[in-house]
Amino acid sequence: MYTQPKHIFLSADRENLEYLPAALAIALRTAGYHVTENTDRFTLEYAPPPSVLEQIEQCDYFVAAITPGSLRWGHRNSYKRLIGELNHARDLEKPVILMMCYGQTANRIGRSLPKLDADRTLVIEMQDNSLTDIVETFCDLFGGEPTGQPHAAEFHENLTIERLIDEAITERYEDELYNRPGDNTRDMLDKIVESYPDFAEAHYQRGVQDQYGRKVATRFKVFSDYTSAIALNPHRAKYHASMARLKYDLRSIGEAIDDISTAIQIAPYHAFYYACRASFWGHEPQNALADYNTAVDLQPNDYLLYDRRAGVLLKLRHYHAALADIYTAEYLYGPTNLARLQIHRAVILHEMGRNKDALAVLDVVIKADPTDTNAARLRDKFSAN
Repeated sequence: MYTQPKHIFLSADRENLEYLPAALAIALRTAGYHVTENTDRFTLEYAPPPSVLEQIEQCDYFVAAITPGSLRWGHRNSYKRLIGELNHARDLEKPVILMMCYGQTANRIGRSLPKLDADRTLVIEMQDNSLTDIVETFCDLFGGEPTGQPHAAEFHENLTIERLIDEAITERYEDELYNRPGDNTRDMLDKIVESYPDFAEAHYQRGVQDQYGRKVATRFKVFSDYTSAIALNPHRAKYHASMARLKYDLRSIGEAIDDISTAIQIAPYHAFYYACRASFWGHEPQNALADYNTAVDLQPNDYLLYDRRAGVLLKLRHYHAALADIYTAEYLYGPTNLARLQIHRAVILHEMGRNKDALAVLDVVIKADPTDTNAARLRDKFSAN
């Protein structure tokens, strides 16, 4: 029997979930627990940042709210972030409680999550959209006084809509996995928007569904959905960030910078938004460098940020700083060097006048992968100099 917990760390896919983790946190606090939530971080990195790791170290129990959309399509950052938090809790021998919500069933755990230690892992399933049973079960196991579902009427409707959206997101990942056109997902989202026209996330996800469409009519629909989402909930940073990327693709650079700057004002702790704005600056590398510096300060373990900052530093002819960033990126990426990072290092060495060293790096890349045409092209180019 576990001892009474005082401090719970609540993990959830905050990229797509808003009401489920908020309602769970309120319910658990009402039952007498101290709850720390992982904040809504939309980042480039896969690993949890140091601040989150410290919060997990301080908790008594690690609780993860799992939905079908949380576990689908494993390359997603939110999925890898959740796995990183879960593994950290396991390494610290924290008891792990998985709350299976929105139709997620326990028999899918083995296919979706790392092998779990049965002695330190409990699974609680959410019935329908009610938090009452899941919180009562938790309190029966660990103590506390459940007082019912918080703000029952409001949360029940929002949880119902969020569950429908989660089902549509799950369908979208299936479409990507099996290379399906996505018509069924689009129909699902159309019906949700029609039934709940005042729910911002429904409009946003419908926009996301067609965000890579190239036709003018499709782009206009995406723009319309993002506009509706922002009008309904102007305080959600990711809506402004997605609008910014759309406008950037449409070559409205100034408006894109304005939108991503709004996202930064709403969520100044998101490294991704600074990195996104940095990529918009184009012919203003000093501004790009300032944004990448902030992003690196916020997410110092993200190799992509160092790689991208190195590109800006190279443009500014700060060669030694650029080389240092590439070395850091390769170190963070791991023992198996990503060929793209090695090629980037070769380009920097060439610009520094160290052509022999650049060719040696390219030889390593080509030896590892003789089909790498980019490395071969650069080797021919550098050899001619």
